[in-house]
Amino acid sequence: MVAAPQELVGEVAEPALDLVEYALWSPVSSKYGAAYGVQAPQKFVKLRNAFAASPYWQIAFQQDETVIFRLDGAGYIGGGG
Repeated sequence: MVAAPQELVGEVAEPALDLVEYALWSPVSSKYGAAYGVQAPQKFVKLRNAFAASPYWQIAFQQDETVIFRLDGAGYIGGGG
């Protein structure tokens, strides 16, 4: 049975305050994206910079050029402020 769109609203609504999500950025994934034509290295750097500038993401770990960003669910729900 296929659910009606209105039944799925709760499934895709705003994330919960205790949501824990991570995003990984690394030079290796940048090279992978370039090698397979997924994303140019310059655009991948812009993506990393956007994560770093976002009020919703915080750096959870950084070693050399590899960065793990953690989503701040409370900041997201509160509009970042």
